[in-house]
Amino acid sequence: ADAPAGTSDAGSAYQPADLGYTYGQPAIARLANGRWAVLVPNGYFPDCSKPEKPLRCEEAGTPPAYAALFVLDAQTGAVIAELKTPAIDGVQAYGLSTPVLGDYDNDQIDDVAFAGDLAGNLWRFDLSSSRPSEWKVSLAYQPAAQGTQPITVMPRLMPDPSINSFIVVFGTGKYLANSDKADTTLQSIYAD
Repeated sequence: ADAPAGTSDAGSAYQPADLGYTYGQPAIARLANGRWAVLVPNGYFPDCSKPEKPLRCEEAGTPPAYAALFVLDAQTGAVIAELKTPAIDGVQAYGLSTPVLGDYDNDQIDDVAFAGDLAGNLWRFDLSSSRPSEWKVSLAYQPAAQGTQPITVMPRLMPDPSINSFIVVFGTGKYLANSDKADTTLQSIYAD
């Protein structure tokens, strides 16, 4: 079955080259199948056009046209899934940051993860199924201009009991490279 428009499924193959510089922190999750997992964001890739590029930038390769969240078995270290952001017209996706986990029904099983990227998008990772092949990735928030308000820190979740959902709060901004010192782009805090 095809994923709904604007979503992707976990059926794609694991690609170790999708792991960049991992500034984000992993998150520990209890999955719907009862197993414990470690969620690792794919991190950032170097911009070889900038003065602060790595020494061997030409060997780093071209970053993928998507961001990814790796789900690893906490006991064995095996890759359970690589959840890639879907291709959506007008949306760039790269440099996934630290994910936050949410449990909708307070059963101590994580149902969802949210993470931002350097393009300023907020992604929703649906982990509610006990089958990784049924996990979905969708765009939760898209900025007006891609890349001007990067999300580099973990979002926060606030429960909204009236609709059995979460309000996702996140801030934008980046202070990772020398060029960021002079950046005066307006940054914001959002609640979605």
